[in-house]
Amino acid sequence: MGSGSALHGLIHGLTMAMSVLPEEIPVALSTFMAFGAYRLLKHGIITRSPKTVETLGSATVICLDKTGTLTQNLMNVTHTFSLKTNREIAFDKSPKPSEVLEYAMWASEENPFDPMEKSIHNYYTELFKVDERKNYRMVKEFPLSGKPPVMTHVFQNENKKFIIGCKGALEGVLKLCSLSPEQKDVIHKQGLIYAKNGLRVLGVAKGHWDSSHYPELQKDIEFEFLGLITFWDPPTPHIKNVIQGFYEAGLDVKMITGDYKETAVAIAKQIGIKLNKVLTGSELAELNDDALKETLSSVNVFARIDPETKLRIINVLKQTGQIVSMTGDGVNDAPALKSAHIGIAMGSKGTDVAKGAAGLILSNNDLSKMIDAIFLGRRINENLTKAIRYIISIHIPIILLVMLPIFFKWLPSQLFSPIHVIFLELIMGPTCSIVYENENIPKEKLKYPVDSRNKNLLHLSQLWITIVQGLMITVGCLIIGYYGSYYEMGEFKIRSLIFSTLIFSNILLTLINRSFSQTIFKTLKQKNTYVPVIIFISIILLLLILNVPYITNFFSGSPLQIQEYLFSFVIALIFTIWIEPLKYWEGRKDSLKSEQKITG
Repeated sequence: MGSGSALHGLIHGLTMAMSVLPEEIPVALSTFMAFGAYRLLKHGIITRSPKTVETLGSATVICLDKTGTLTQNLMNVTHTFSLKTNREIAFDKSPKPSEVLEYAMWASEENPFDPMEKSIHNYYTELFKVDERKNYRMVKEFPLSGKPPVMTHVFQNENKKFIIGCKGALEGVLKLCSLSPEQKDVIHKQGLIYAKNGLRVLGVAKGHWDSSHYPELQKDIEFEFLGLITFWDPPTPHIKNVIQGFYEAGLDVKMITGDYKETAVAIAKQIGIKLNKVLTGSELAELNDDALKETLSSVNVFARIDPETKLRIINVLKQTGQIVSMTGDGVNDAPALKSAHIGIAMGSKGTDVAKGAAGLILSNNDLSKMIDAIFLGRRINENLTKAIRYIISIHIPIILLVMLPIFFKWLPSQLFSPIHVIFLELIMGPTCSIVYENENIPKEKLKYPVDSRNKNLLHLSQLWITIVQGLMITVGCLIIGYYGSYYEMGEFKIRSLIFSTLIFSNILLTLINRSFSQTIFKTLKQKNTYVPVIIFISIILLLLILNVPYITNFFSGSPLQIQEYLFSFVIALIFTIWIEPLKYWEGRKDSLKSEQKITG
């Protein structure tokens, strides 16, 4: 440019550097995530990570733990079945004491917190005239372990007499006992009947130990199989509507449970989960990851699944390109919750370990809030895309107008200074962060998940239109600059004309980019509290800059006449409104496609 001034060159270089860096993008990202977390909190959802808010809109599959999520986690005792007598006791009709109930109690915690064990203790207290609990203390515990898992408790009184109770998954308890094939067949058939009615089925055994010292290993104990105890955990009210809501939101729903296959199927039918295919833990163990990838898409119910297998399911789903959300409330759920893209823990029912591993916490345990959260996530993604497109579009003319005076001698040698760039970014920051974040989008337009969090935020077609928008605004600013130069208006006046045109373009771009499928005439009717506020502030600031002498001098500008403001506005309108016919045409094509689908 040959100004010969080092200060001039330094300021011009600084202006160019400031114009090139789109500082509004990290501001927009932070603002959108913060507002998103706040909106989720209003729905009773606590967000532990901004990343989760960003990912919500991309979720394609939700894996649901049965107990405590799909069901109420009440676990009331419903039946006991004795192998010795081949008789059943129905607790909803006439509860009676039995050896099965007694030893199920001894196999439970002394001070239970689990609803299932609380129910066992309550019935023991109600039905047994002599309460032996005060005479015995636990001397050895074999915690829940094995595949399938079982637990054993060893109690002893002052006379060194032992009581040993064992309960757990039926197959696991049967492994510890010696039964004839006929007896096993009776037990399996009875367990199957209960499971088909949606009941949780546990085996109960009694341990025999003759030594005065308690056993060190569970396998050293001689176990006698007593029978079955069953529990009813009713589905959560309105859970059927929630499941339907997930399907309507375009999510694939998968239930993962440790219960019997028949129990899982019965519950799935009650709450409306699709039953394309059911896979058990043992069947899943026989599949390698490649075979599992091919199978997972058609499986909606997983039964007899342990924590390690649950983690494997989550990881393989991720490998297939799914964005996975998962619910859980137990300690064993923590690895899978942490691995899922969106881990969801229950607020009051969930353990601290589960909450620590999850990205979202449902404070009131209401799973239906997740539907709102997913739509909110999609809205955030949609509006964030608008904000990014706006930032790119408006930055292009700023960058070019700083650089082009090198090539066009009729432009002022230094069109913009750092103060102009700072002012423009002060307007653009609130515009993209507040206005677009507050844009409301109807749910019917957010029916499907966004492509994926791993893909580019903008498609190539979107990026090209965005660039063209920026270039058109640049052309408009150059035309009005040439107009000022042609009529020899002077450097300050030309700068003011271009600056006002850029401000008007910024305002119009804000309105136009509120939707890329609806014309500005429709979007103007949609309420957004911040739009008139931002427009009003922008215009007032422009008038102050170009009409208050001290501020005008600071910006190296010149006052404009009303007709000059009008001319700037008209130029800005022409070079921003051009996209509206394209939007109208695209809207027409979408309407025709929708009509064809309905009539077809």
